[in-house]
Amino acid sequence: MNEPPPLEPPFIKPVPPFSFATASPILLGSIGILLSALLFIIYRLLRLQWDEAAARRRTQALLAMAEDDERAVAGGRRRNVRRRVQHGDDDFVNQMLGGPDLEEEHKRREKEKEERLEQEREKERLDEEAEQERLRKEKEEREKRELEEYLALKESFAVEEEGFDQLEEEESTNLMREFADYVKKGKVVNMDELAAHFGLKSDEAISRLQYFLDNGLLEGVMDDRGKFICITDEEMHAVAKFINQRGRVTIQELADYSNKLISLEGTA
Repeated sequence: MNEPPPLEPPFIKPVPPFSFATASPILLGSIGILLSALLFIIYRLLRLQWDEAAARRRTQALLAMAEDDERAVAGGRRRNVRRRVQHGDDDFVNQMLGGPDLEEEHKRREKEKEERLEQEREKERLDEEAEQERLRKEKEEREKRELEEYLALKESFAVEEEGFDQLEEEESTNLMREFADYVKKGKVVNMDELAAHFGLKSDEAISRLQYFLDNGLLEGVMDDRGKFICITDEEMHAVAKFINQRGRVTIQELADYSNKLISLEGTA
């Protein structure tokens, strides 16, 4: 008797461990959007943290640069500090973000920065040359003006000297002799009267009298009334002889004896 063939077990379709394959496309799209949003939020948080750290470093660098500026003489040191700070910030960003595109961007910014610095240096050089040219022109104009003033003053002196040279030497000698004779004959001369006699001002008369005294052409003293007392050589020798004979005299004795030796009466 033939036995019936054995029954094959029913086929059971395996169930995958995850149900993503059978999930709806809308669900998968939503999950993708959520993951993208999450990654974007994480990236923004990291970027915010990097920006805060960079801002702190820039603040510290600016404070340090301000302290350096107080001790720096020129602006070169300031530019060096600023260049180091910017270079450090760029290096930090490049290290955190990475990538060849950022490296190219960094090189481009460095090139632009160098070009700007070169333009600034060129502008400073041109400004310095312009300032030096301005100072040079001012100096030339000042020297030219001073030379013109000097030549004009010299010309005026030459005209005055030419007028004085026209005065004959004999006439000048006669005026000096007349001045000395007037003082000697007057014995006691008032400065105002002396100035009026020779057509001079009082200070001019005193200056000329001082010239005669300094050169030994006249001898005498000025009293407290503004009058000049002329003393002849004979009277001066007589006073000196009296002092030598007495050896030691008082001012009162000298005054009393001088009144006897020195005549205060003028001659006609």
